[in-house]
Formats: sequence, structure tokens, C-alpha cells
Amino acid sequence: MKTNTRRTTRLAACILAPLMICPAVAEEVDPFEAESIEVNEMKILEFLEQNLPHMLEPLPELAQKEPEEYREQLKEISEHMHHYYEVKERSPDVADALLRSHRLEHEAEKLAHAIVEGELRGARNEALDKLRGLLNEVFELRLKEAELEVRSLEEELSHIKEIVGRRREARDQIVERHMKGLFSEFDEALEWW
Repeated sequence: MKTNTRRTTRLAACILAPLMICPAVAEEVDPFEAESIEVNEMKILEFLEQNLPHMLEPLPELAQKEPEEYREQLKEISEHMHHYYEVKERSPDVADALLRSHRLEHEAEKLAHAIVEGELRGARNEALDKLRGLLNEVFELRLKEAELEVRSLEEELSHIKEIVGRRREARDQIVERHMKGLFSEFDEALEWW
């Protein structure tokens, strides 16, 4: 089954993307600035080999034919890896489920392609049942990650509510402190040295 290289590499770059929905976790990071491209490339390829080997297949050809596009793909994958490791810190089970969902998604895409191309002539109904089962499992795994995001956002919201409540209670102190700052009324003896 030969697929379009550009489509496959887009898939490779985006395969971790569906769960990049947690703004509290994801950061704007350019990991290629911190280390050399070669070091990052080795880390990315090693990660893919260990966790998502099907994503490696189109990359050598892309590197040879379109080096700039290859570099952009590595940057995107690196950002998604960063997200994966952050999720793994908070919940290793969810991170493992994340990788499993991507593997299953790839398997589902291959199976769907085989069904569309008519490669499973006599076994079409069984293949459709298997595809439905794969997609249900992917859905459940992605739901787990979304639930983690909800918990994270709820914790963040709770923290913000607590701070707002404390500030409301300390309104007079805060206003007085700010007024003193505006008028430069401070006692040098009371300052931190």
C-alpha cells in the first residue's frame, strides 16, 4: 500500500495533534533553538522508533527530496512530543493511552484504505466490524485525555477562585499598599535587604 509521501508526513506530524487541546499544559516552545537540529532530530527519530514506528517510514524520503519541509515536520513532531511528556508527568496511564490511540488510529486508516481499495473482497463485513471496534477504542482513549484536561482546568479554575477570594478579603491592605507605592511612602527600615 503506497501512499502519498506528503500526506503521510502530514499525518506523521499531526498524529499527536488531536490531543493538543490543553492550553494550560501546552506552551509555545521552539525546541530547535535550545539544541542543535541534529540532536533534536536524533531524539525525535528515537522517540518515533520506540513509540510510533509507522511514522518513520516517510521521513527519509522527505528529508532527501524536501529538506525544509522535513525540518518543519520535525519541529511539529517535537512540539507534540513536548506535550506528550507533559501529559506523561501528570498521568503516565493517559500518556500511554495517547500513544496507543495513535497506533490504533494508524491501524484503522490502513484498514479503511484496504476496504476502500477493495483489497478485502470476501471479508469486507468483518473488516468493517474490526474498523468500528478500532475506532471505538480510539474514541475511549481520547476521551480519557479529554477528561484529564477537564480535571486540569478545574484545578486551575479552583486555584484562581481561591486567589480572587483572598484578594477580595484583603482589599483594604492591597489598596493601601498600592497607595503607598504611588506616593512613594515607604519606610526604608521596613524594606527587605
